[in-house]
Amino acid sequence: MASFFSVHKRKFSWIPAVVFILFFCLVYKKILEHPNQFLVAGGDGMKNYYTFMYHVAHDSSAMVFEGMNYPFGENIVFTDNQPLLANAVRWVSGMAPAIRCYLPAVHNLALLAGLILGAFGFYLCLRKRRVATGFALVATLGLMLMHPQADRIHGHFAMFYPVLPWLFLIWLTILEKGLRWQYDVVVGALILLSGLLHMYFFITGAMLSVLAIALMWLWSPLRPSAVALVRSMAIQVVVPFAVLYSVTSFFHPATDRPADPWGFFSYHSYWEGLFFSYRLPLYKLIHQYIIPIRDFDVEGKYYLGILAVVFLLWQMIRGLKTVGSALWSRLRHRLPGVISWPEANERILWGIAILSALISFGYPFTISGLEGLLEYTGPFRQFRSIGRVAWITFYAVNLLAIPGLYLWWKQLGEGPKKSILYYALPGIALVEGAMFYAEKPIQQTELPAYYCTDAFEKLPVEAGDYQALLPDPYFSVGSEGFAWWEQGQNVNQNFMLSYRLALPTLGTNLSRTSHKEAFLLNELVCKPYRVPEVIRLIASRDTRPLLVVETKGEVHEHRCRLSHWTGQAPVVYENDQFRLRRLELSAFDTLVRVFRDSVDRLPPPVTRPFSFVKAKGPKGWGYEAYLQPDSTLAGQRTIGYWIEAVQAGQVHVITEVWQYDANHNQLDYLGEANRFNYKRMEGNRLWIETPVKFRSDASKIVLRVSKDQMKEQEELRITGQEIILR
Repeated sequence: MASFFSVHKRKFSWIPAVVFILFFCLVYKKILEHPNQFLVAGGDGMKNYYTFMYHVAHDSSAMVFEGMNYPFGENIVFTDNQPLLANAVRWVSGMAPAIRCYLPAVHNLALLAGLILGAFGFYLCLRKRRVATGFALVATLGLMLMHPQADRIHGHFAMFYPVLPWLFLIWLTILEKGLRWQYDVVVGALILLSGLLHMYFFITGAMLSVLAIALMWLWSPLRPSAVALVRSMAIQVVVPFAVLYSVTSFFHPATDRPADPWGFFSYHSYWEGLFFSYRLPLYKLIHQYIIPIRDFDVEGKYYLGILAVVFLLWQMIRGLKTVGSALWSRLRHRLPGVISWPEANERILWGIAILSALISFGYPFTISGLEGLLEYTGPFRQFRSIGRVAWITFYAVNLLAIPGLYLWWKQLGEGPKKSILYYALPGIALVEGAMFYAEKPIQQTELPAYYCTDAFEKLPVEAGDYQALLPDPYFSVGSEGFAWWEQGQNVNQNFMLSYRLALPTLGTNLSRTSHKEAFLLNELVCKPYRVPEVIRLIASRDTRPLLVVETKGEVHEHRCRLSHWTGQAPVVYENDQFRLRRLELSAFDTLVRVFRDSVDRLPPPVTRPFSFVKAKGPKGWGYEAYLQPDSTLAGQRTIGYWIEAVQAGQVHVITEVWQYDANHNQLDYLGEANRFNYKRMEGNRLWIETPVKFRSDASKIVLRVSKDQMKEQEELRITGQEIILR
């Protein structure tokens, strides 16, 4: 085709870069028009903004985040604040403090720049795969509008950057020229640096390298020697892992982070998530009028694009036809069937695509009966959202599909049809990408509290008079054990006031937090049987009071309210959103004394002891008790017991009650998570109280305490179990 877009001309090689800049700046023009506005107003996205901005403006250490989890702080890797970007901006802000007034803009423009760079990287991959300039350019525009991390711009910002195209570009070069230490260093450095934006860039980059090295050893004509293979694996995977592990272990070390965070068996991908976009018309048409398509968590949905899906179906049909012909030749004519395999580098890309898809499905661990193998995978268990490995699948499949369709187009005879298809094929990707984006465009919000202006109301509070914020209700997210989520905007209010006043909060909204730290902080939710250990720790370091942030928003879960500590503290400020109170540390001793005096005046409770036996149930092992009801048991009662909680999983335990009639028909069921019903703490033990209404017509009652999928060798240390009658 006599067109610039079909012929590569070196002197015009800068044009695609300009096209990407102009195109994505047009698509995301809102960011350029209002760069300092926020792309979210709450949720995980707001946490990402807050942790990034607080670290730049207020933290005293490059590697420790001090804004939450007070008085402990946290390693910045577990804050989702993009440590590499946050520390770079923090360093610049030391020389140019004015940049702190534009931190949302820096954050947003970094996302846009990352998208443009990722698109250029993918375009270069297609060019390396011998796709013509125009074809590659238009296809890239469409695919990058719906790249597998595109929705992260609505939250989880650190995972928005398309890093994998550049790793694929380097690997395409390696497949052509062989493993060399220079390439190893570049790949290892990119995996390490991207891992300092988000750890899932490490796992996806490392997974790509492991698959590529293994498949290159199997199939490449440039098969590496054993020395080169070990060297490449060490530089590309082991060294980045060692550095990142050191960063997470040396700074703010914690040896009791959750070893097996929940979610691996829920946050994996499915084949439907690759073949269907759950928000485009084709899915809706098939789901509503042809055959229902199962739905699942968003972490399993990484749509490949219609061109890739058509290409895969085409290749499947061709493959079946080829294999069928070979078998027919052997059976009928007794001739050896000939199967034409793709050339070596093509096979390697197919291998990466297929194996990464299977890994994203959670295989082999999600196969029934093989779940226990996950226990032997070490640090791999930490990457519970295994479905994200499908990011690799997206790029690998499209690096096969776009060149494959382009090659098919080249083999067509000359004529109008060929000219039309040249624009139509990549145009389909562009139209689909535009539809994908239009279904969920970006939104922006002004939040004056984070700006260097006087638009935010003046608070009659001297930040220096206080040492930290105390949220009421309390929030605690990230320990894999305790869990008190946002209510009445209390998390956003704490973020806003924490940033504005440069005060940390005792609330926690992080990842993989230390169990011991979470245990100490969550004692605040317990009634004043004793002064919480965390308060004694705080008082030993700083005697200044706490500034209570009491939300006026709607609160549905009252078990995390702190009014037993904060209710009598004097109000220092109040508006229509929240109330600020001054809580002196000395008040804790007084409140404990008053509460215990009131408890001592109560008549002793009437209780009925019972015992548990370990037994296997349909969902694993647990501890069961069987009660024979009588007239004293019927009514509103409480199941109480002590349970040791030396690790997060022992907090994440459920208490269940089944009630049956004389014919063993189920009358009632209750299931309550212990993390919502702990009332006291002593040492490493929790006192659990689960309210239950025993029916008068029940003939048999079964109590069960267990972890999810609990194994026979696992133990729960339970003591003092009793039914509290009154």
